Amino acid sequence: MTDSHLEIRPIRIPDDYPALAEIATRIYDWHTTPEDLEREERNREPQYHHAEYVAEILEGNAKRVVGATSVGHDRFSHEDGKFRVSIMVHPDYQARGIGASLWETAWNHLEAMHPKKLVNMTRSDSERGLQMLEHRGFKQVWERVESRLDPRSVDFARYANLDANLEAAGIRILPLSDIVDEDRIRKLYDLDLSLLLDVPFGQAVTPEPFEVWARNFESDPHADPRSIWIAIKNDEWIAMSSLEKNQEFFVIGMTGVKAAYRGLGLAKRLKLEVCDSPWTTVVWRFARTTITSTPRCSR
Repeated sequence: MTDSHLEIRPIRIPDDYPALAEIATRIYDWHTTPEDLEREERNREPQYHHAEYVAEILEGNAKRVVGATSVGHDRFSHEDGKFRVSIMVHPDYQARGIGASLWETAWNHLEAMHPKKLVNMTRSDSERGLQMLEHRGFKQVWERVESRLDPRSVDFARYANLDANLEAAGIRILPLSDIVDEDRIRKLYDLDLSLLLDVPFGQAVTPEPFEVWARNFESDPHADPRSIWIAIKNDEWIAMSSLEKNQEFFVIGMTGVKAAYRGLGLAKRLKLEVCDSPWTTVVWRFARTTITSTPRCSR
């Protein structure tokens, strides 16, 4: 049943960020700070529609933000009439109708825009979240599977021949921090984009303009040039892997090899480089499930 003291209202920036950062941290197992949310808002591209609402309840004489929804164009894969909807509710306040109220608010906001497709990303182990989405006509269309690794368990000796093979092919691997090149950020962008466009997401990716990508990269406290490895043959950047730190664990980001250089063991060698980093304790990736629906099924 919906909480009788529930109010859904537009977000107040930056006042609501501490509460939203706490909720996001609890739900996604990824430490989020108010500064992260401020940076995300600062770097938002104005041509893409975006709106946020929060769920606030009255506890005694105090109000508390316990959930939120964000709606807007799907920046990752933009197309006319396609929108993403995100809903999160603090774990201590779930099963009280708050998520349903947030969904109703999101739908009311989007309905006037005549949406053709809605997209949501949720964790596949979130039973309540999946049930709410399926009840509104969403269906799973894509899944990214989580894998975890304790680098201390890796037997590096098993892969000792990889270095010799790559050296014989004229390939060297360097951290971005060791590459002296005034165009290194542009080259990193070009490599990252070429690899991203080659990932079978099942949908067309909308590239970020270089200026936007560079601004996001340079303002991201989780992006460390020492933990981005580049494979180079002659002067061509041909492969990469990256590592992001988030408090007690690390996440492997993009690892990819240009098509012409696959089959040489480069991806494996790059991941070994990640695992052998002196500051790495645990490496893992999130598991998320992408869900999509048509608006006629969504209410």
